[in-house]
Amino acid sequence: MNRPRLVASIVAGYGLLACMSATSAPENNISPAAPGYGIAAGIASLARTNDQVDVMAVAAQLKLPEIAPYRDKPGALTWYGPLIHAEWPRFYAVYDPPHSSLNITHVVISWLPDTADTFVLELRVEIKHGFCPSEALLANEVGSIPRTSRVQAIPADNGSIGFPGKDSGYTETSLIVHHDHEKDTSVTYRNHNTCFLVVRGSRE
Repeated sequence: MNRPRLVASIVAGYGLLACMSATSAPENNISPAAPGYGIAAGIASLARTNDQVDVMAVAAQLKLPEIAPYRDKPGALTWYGPLIHAEWPRFYAVYDPPHSSLNITHVVISWLPDTADTFVLELRVEIKHGFCPSEALLANEVGSIPRTSRVQAIPADNGSIGFPGKDSGYTETSLIVHHDHEKDTSVTYRNHNTCFLVVRGSRE
C-alpha cells in the first residue's frame, strides 16, 4: 500500500473509532458524583451476585458496616420470625440507619418461602428524597433495560416491613439480572421519586 492510501486508511480508522466512542459515551460516562450513584452501584452489585440477603454483602455494598456482626457485637439489625403464614415460616430483619453516607433511611431483609425447597430473597431499601438514582443511572449500573408498568396498590398487612402506597396505585420500574439455571434477580423501584428500591431473587 502506498503512503497516501495508508494515511487515508489510518485517518478513516480513527474517525470510525471516534464515532463509536461518541455513540457509547452516554451509557458509560455517568459521573460517580451523580445523585444516587453509590446506592445504584451497591444495589447493582447485590443483584448481580444474588447476595441481597447476605448481611455481610449488604453491609459492604450499602456502606452500613454497623448492621453486620463483628466480634462480640451482634449487629444493628432487629430480627423477627419465624412468622407462620400459609404454613411457611418467614424471617426478616429491619434497620433504620441514624446516619448513612448513601442517605439510606430504612432497610428490610426478608426470607420468604416460596415452595418447600425455594426461598424468595428480598432486600428493600428506602432512601432520602433527592438522593435517588435516576432510571438511566440504575439501568446503566445493573446492565438491563428498564420496564415500567402501573400497579394497583394493595394495603400492606405486614406492619413495619412494608412500604404501603398512599394513593390508589404506583408506577413500578423493573430491571432483570439473569443467572444460571434460569434464575433471575429483579431490581424494582416505584414512583421514581419515592426512593423505594427492591432487590428480589430466589435460592434453593
